Amino acid sequence: MAKAHLVGSMNLENAEEVFRTVVEQVGDSVDRIPDGETGPRAGWILSMIKRLSATPGLAECGTLDLGYIEVPEFGLADGARPEDVRFELGYDEEGIAAWPTFKQLLDQGVIRTGTKFQIAIPTALAVVGVFIRAEDRSTLVPEYEKRLAVEIANIAEKLPTDDIALQWDVAVEFGLLEGAFGPMPLPKEVILDEIVRMSSYVPESIEMGYHLCYGSAPTGADGRGRHFVEPGDTSLLVEVANAISQRAVRPISWIHLPVPIARDDDAYFQPLDRLLLRPETTLYLGLLHEQDGAEGAQRRIATAARHVSDFGVGTECGMLSEPRDRIPYLLRLHRDVSVPEPARP
Repeated sequence: MAKAHLVGSMNLENAEEVFRTVVEQVGDSVDRIPDGETGPRAGWILSMIKRLSATPGLAECGTLDLGYIEVPEFGLADGARPEDVRFELGYDEEGIAAWPTFKQLLDQGVIRTGTKFQIAIPTALAVVGVFIRAEDRSTLVPEYEKRLAVEIANIAEKLPTDDIALQWDVAVEFGLLEGAFGPMPLPKEVILDEIVRMSSYVPESIEMGYHLCYGSAPTGADGRGRHFVEPGDTSLLVEVANAISQRAVRPISWIHLPVPIARDDDAYFQPLDRLLLRPETTLYLGLLHEQDGAEGAQRRIATAARHVSDFGVGTECGMLSEPRDRIPYLLRLHRDVSVPEPARP
């Protein structure tokens, strides 16, 4: 049985169904359970469009083609200054609305004692880097981060910090770095600084990790599992993971890296030879795919094990785009695959 990590979203009806299904199918393989991002939070950053539309100081000014969907772009309204923009993100409200249900199931013994309530939050550039036009991004990222810091502080006040874990979702940054949305509007170091800086907003009493990602087509889009751009290998993922490990100001409990379904070759995994994580950080590889199940996962595990040891498993991205009736099977894969034991010194 491998160590397992659940990325975040899940194509189920509500948070209680997510919690009960995870417990039934994955059992003791996971130490954290997300709420599945159901209801008004479905669609990851797409759920933020309605909030941005209502944000004082912003105005819709165009559209952006992400390859599999077009989304609105916003910019500063006529006459507005960056400090006039008042973001309300809802992570301290909708993002923790499932906590009472989680706590009830924890108290009843349905959820194993010690399991944490996982809250997934997109980074500032995940939203600003897509929905804000390029010329306004550098001035609005600080305003967005200010609000993120406030909402995380609110979460820490509202919930027992020992019982929660916070995951930073890093995906849009890879689209920007790989040029998937056109010429890169920000220098690489600015983007790396933003990713690392997210860690400074989370109190050390809250367990924290990072999910690195190349995006995934939303439900109903042509080509399930499609990315912003197909990664050539894990080089950029390793560069970002190493930057987090070297520069983050607090402990990092986990880093999750994606593995596309077609990649079970050494060329994809070879840059992991250069991965330098901290001793407290668990590596999870997102190599579970519903389409080829355990057989495909074990192929990818075997190749990965030639380049890195002591890793856990997960899906490549969230499970929102997966067929609902296949979610239990996909969860069981987290439990059923095996990873070689790390070599002892």
